[in-house]
Amino acid sequence: LYRMTPQGEFLVANTALVTMMGHTNHQSFYATSANEIYADPMDRWRWQNAMVHAQGVRSFELPCRKTDGTLIWVRNTAKAVRGEDGQIAYYEGVVEDITDRKRARAAEEAAESKFRGLVEQSLVGIFMVQDDRLVYANPKMAEIFGYGHQELLDIESESQLVAEEHREKVSAYLEERLRSDGGAPLSFCGIRKDGTRIEVEVHCTRAIYNDKPAVLGTLLDITARTE
Repeated sequence: LYRMTPQGEFLVANTALVTMMGHTNHQSFYATSANEIYADPMDRWRWQNAMVHAQGVRSFELPCRKTDGTLIWVRNTAKAVRGEDGQIAYYEGVVEDITDRKRARAAEEAAESKFRGLVEQSLVGIFMVQDDRLVYANPKMAEIFGYGHQELLDIESESQLVAEEHREKVSAYLEERLRSDGGAPLSFCGIRKDGTRIEVEVHCTRAIYNDKPAVLGTLLDITARTE
């Protein structure tokens, strides 16, 4: 917790903030200007400029440096307190160390990026169906059915990719996968954009997409194998 003047002088700070910034006592912390804490001096200018026009509390995430030079990420949640003349007398707020959260998110994003790359370059079709619509399909899936990538996602129903005589069993299979994980694969006759019939095999499992149940699956073109 803190109170700080627009010039960067700390008026009040609790022990948690003093310790967070690497100081052993309040005196050494108060001798430090806020301008020395920000890893990028422009960050302080940007949030102060935002506070001039802010109504109530605002939050900002930015990197700061501890007294030993260690870089940490913080969330600064503050409000401007104005004097009788309407000018900002000081800021008061809460600083939270979010370094571990930032690192975890960065690691998660790196893993997601790696996974996405593997999926996008996969030699099998990968898709997700929700409410009878394709909500995701990798490039190989579009290639198998002869569509452009976005064009495939724009079709009205995934049933357009299924031969009419097999639509009922495909629909029942997807419904079953929504209720349980695993199960045997399903083979059926697929319809490419140009009307060509192909034999395909899908392996599906249930998933969650945008907080709603969905079916995630892989698809193989087994036409040559079947023939």
